[in-house]
Amino acid sequence: MGLKEIKMATAMSLALAFAPAAPVTAMQGAEPGQQKQPGKQMMTMDEMMKECRKHCQETAKSIDQTTKTIDEAGQSNDPARMRAALD
Repeated sequence: MGLKEIKMATAMSLALAFAPAAPVTAMQGAEPGQQKQPGKQMMTMDEMMKECRKHCQETAKSIDQTTKTIDEAGQSNDPARMRAALD
C-alpha cells in the first residue's frame, strides 16, 4: 500500500467517524452567523431521541389507520368510498 492509498484510507476513516455528528450539529443551529436565543438551551441527545420516538409512533399510528381505511374501502366494492379513502 502506497502513501496515496494510506492518505485516502485515513481520509475515508475520518469522514466515516465524523459523519454521524453532522446531522446533530446541524440540528443544534451551528450555522455561521446564527445566534442562540436567550433562555433557549440546546436539546440533549436523550431529549432528541424521545422526540424522535414520539414522532415515529405517531407516524406509525397514522399509517396503520390510513391502511385500515383503504382496506375497508377496498372490501366494500363501493367506488365512492374507495375514492374518499384515497383522498
